[in-house]
Amino acid sequence: MKPSVIQATIVMIAVVVAGAEAAAQRAAVGGYRGAAVVGPTGAVVRRTGGAAVTGPYGAAASRSHSAAVTGLGGAGTAHRSGVAIVGPHGAAASGSKGGTHTTQRGATVTYGKVGAAAAGPYGARGGSVGGVHVETARGKTYTKTSRSAAAVGPGRVAARRSSSAAVTGPYGAAGVRRSRAAVRR
Repeated sequence: MKPSVIQATIVMIAVVVAGAEAAAQRAAVGGYRGAAVVGPTGAVVRRTGGAAVTGPYGAAASRSHSAAVTGLGGAGTAHRSGVAIVGPHGAAASGSKGGTHTTQRGATVTYGKVGAAAAGPYGARGGSVGGVHVETARGKTYTKTSRSAAAVGPGRVAARRSSSAAVTGPYGAAGVRRSRAAVRR
């Protein structure tokens, strides 16, 4: 998850916690915004939403964005979302983003990424998975995926990253895979 999403989520939690009265057991806020523009060469649509809740055992916040664009250069959609939870014994956060874009010549690009992290009294861990898939107008495809993870605990650190790529076309297919891991005591 990007630092800007984490910072925005922390700010949302801080606003809710600061606004809650000492005697209140629960507080919640939420809202949605949206806009649409249509012109002679295309259209744009955007929606944003978010919510935050706090209670006697912790706080949680979520956020989402989505957009769609069409015009002379092609069309595309995108989405982003994230959530964070803080409790008496730890914290967790996750987020995702992805989208699709179609070019003027008919190629379609689809991409996505998701990540999560958690921290508790015995350590922390996090990971992410992402990929991109391109399909040309003539039927060729290109795909690349990657994943990574790391964990920190009492006296140990571990990390792993792997990626794979594949190409297909009218004359066959090819692929490659890479992987790396490390453990430190």
